[in-house]
Amino acid sequence: MGQMAQASAEMDEKPKTELRTDSFSPWEIILIAGWFGLLTGLAESVFLIGITQFVLEIGVNLSREALWMAPLTEMVIFLLVGAILALLFKFVPRLFSLRLICFLLALLSSWALFLLLPQLHFLAKSLLALGFSFQFARSASKYQNGFFRLVRITSIGLILIVAGLAVGLLGWGKMAERKALSGLPPASKSAPNVLLITLDTVRARSLSLYGYERQTTPQLERLAKEGAVFDQAIATAPWTLPSHASMFTGKYPDDLSFGWNKPLRTDQSTLAEELGKRGYESAGFVANLIYCSKETGLSRGMIHYEDYPVSLGQMILSSSLGRKITNTGLIRRTIGYNDTLNRKSAEQLNEDFLGWLSSRSGDRPFFAFLNYFDAHEPLLPPAPFDSHFGPIKADEDFYFKDNGLDVKFAEKRKWGEPEIEKYRNAYDNSIAYLDHQIGLLFDELKKRGALDNTVVIITSDHGELLGENGLFGHGNSLYIDSLHVPLLILYPSRVPQGVRIGQPVNLRDLPATILDLIGERDQTAFPGHSLGRFLDKTGETSGSEMMFSELRDTWADGWYPASKGDMESLVTEQYHYIRNGDESEELYDRKNDPKELNNLAQTPEGQKLLEEFRAGLKVITGE
Repeated sequence: MGQMAQASAEMDEKPKTELRTDSFSPWEIILIAGWFGLLTGLAESVFLIGITQFVLEIGVNLSREALWMAPLTEMVIFLLVGAILALLFKFVPRLFSLRLICFLLALLSSWALFLLLPQLHFLAKSLLALGFSFQFARSASKYQNGFFRLVRITSIGLILIVAGLAVGLLGWGKMAERKALSGLPPASKSAPNVLLITLDTVRARSLSLYGYERQTTPQLERLAKEGAVFDQAIATAPWTLPSHASMFTGKYPDDLSFGWNKPLRTDQSTLAEELGKRGYESAGFVANLIYCSKETGLSRGMIHYEDYPVSLGQMILSSSLGRKITNTGLIRRTIGYNDTLNRKSAEQLNEDFLGWLSSRSGDRPFFAFLNYFDAHEPLLPPAPFDSHFGPIKADEDFYFKDNGLDVKFAEKRKWGEPEIEKYRNAYDNSIAYLDHQIGLLFDELKKRGALDNTVVIITSDHGELLGENGLFGHGNSLYIDSLHVPLLILYPSRVPQGVRIGQPVNLRDLPATILDLIGERDQTAFPGHSLGRFLDKTGETSGSEMMFSELRDTWADGWYPASKGDMESLVTEQYHYIRNGDESEELYDRKNDPKELNNLAQTPEGQKLLEEFRAGLKVITGE
């Protein structure tokens, strides 16, 4: 009997499995919600930044500041959910228990983390989320007193961790810049500055500088009078990362190691690194936050590099729930906002660059890289340029669909001429806005005297297809409008004013050109040949050179394949040759068929020329 009484007493002392509704307050619900948010955000950032980006070296399209941005954003989202639950609890307390509240918050947390694993099947995600949430809620309600103590104690610690990450990352960047700057060798007193500008996704065909009927680039035309214009500049690839990698290394894309989500290999010497050896202070300001960000490797050698902004929009995009909510079509249509939340306009990029220029101390020459993104989808220039050449929107869903920004490629294929014309308006309007901002930038640089001893190069990484050959966008073919880009070089002491060079040139020659123009006699740092041979009129070619470009299906890792597999292209002054992944060939007469409508590969004339291009391709690729 004594043992039975003792056992009964022990059972009475065990914690109850449910918490009475009057034993916790609405404020404690909000506290629990915030705690869940901090844990969720930290788990996201550790997985994406700590493991995926740093350890596996796979791009995640997030800045390192996401380590503190994601927890902060998730905390805010969970606090809003907690406030709703607390409000409901206040009016109908009988419907809520600690178990239910923990179940709902754990379910939301699970889904936030599973959003990072798109490969996992929806059913598997659902079962795992439900199972984890049920078990967590059961344990929390069973050991409710300990759970509340855990939340109270660790919440302060989690907040301190997030604050420490924010201060540490921002402070570490400043210290790293100061250390790198102090470690630079002395520079030549006569060394000129170098300003390299890329107008992302700007094709030559759409510029009045190159004869386009719309006056899209009056500012570039004004600048062209002060330097040299290359009429046939060809990019090495039709998308951003490989083209920029060639401009920074002088190598063809296939000689480099990278992918759609893999950074440039560290054993590839970059332009910034080589200029740094010569005492240059380098800085990058990029608006293409995916393929020009630090995680791509393009920032290597740069002392100062600004990619992802520290902004409210970037904070929202740093969390999985923030991305999911703000990329929902219904929400976008409701608020009438179609742009990316972290978009950096040309105006903002100018301000960032000019601010850095003002903050510099000392008399070192600088190398600045500016990447503008305003002519890339979504095409949303500000007023008055939003209707500069005509209306943009075909309908309210012209730019945004539930699956992401802009419309699907398949839907564009169904467009008729009216829709294509509106799309062209949007593209031209965006170029006009970008040109206007370039003009404002150079006006300010002239006022400051920053151009007196500066090599200026303005180009684009690749072009764009606006329905030509039945295609839209870029990265899906090697047709000429994907490759033909603007190229201007200004440098009063070396470059003649108002000249135009008609021979085809390749953007991979830019590193060698820059070393040549700054007076560097050692031309072994980069492959390729300086374009100075055209500017000096001492090595001008006859136009028989073949400009090589390529598109590799393996870069895509299966999710964004090239239209016809691996492709190579050769451009001469008159012809454009394309070899597709299926071994089919295309040949176009660029002078008489600039839109590439008539494939000459099967004609008697074309058959004779194919042998020359096949031989040229073997020489370049080493096949």
